[in-house]
Amino acid sequence: MNATPVQSVRTRWRIDLRDRPERIEEVVKRLNALAEVDRAYREFDVTEPIVNDVDDDYADQDYLDAAPTGIDARCRPRRPA
Repeated sequence: MNATPVQSVRTRWRIDLRDRPERIEEVVKRLNALAEVDRAYREFDVTEPIVNDVDDDYADQDYLDAAPTGIDARCRPRRPA
């Protein structure tokens, strides 16, 4: 049995304060004061979020495949934005 808790992307949030850098320290301090927040910190190097297939709710969308597994939704025409 693994005693280490499983990390999930559902429990991680990223707040983009690039347009308000003067508020970073205040936001981190206020978040860390909340009982619901385990740890908030400033990320000095901006990185893309890592997606773990185990945590990715959209990784296994078999219903998009052709029959008999799915409804063949991948082949439908895309609506213009």
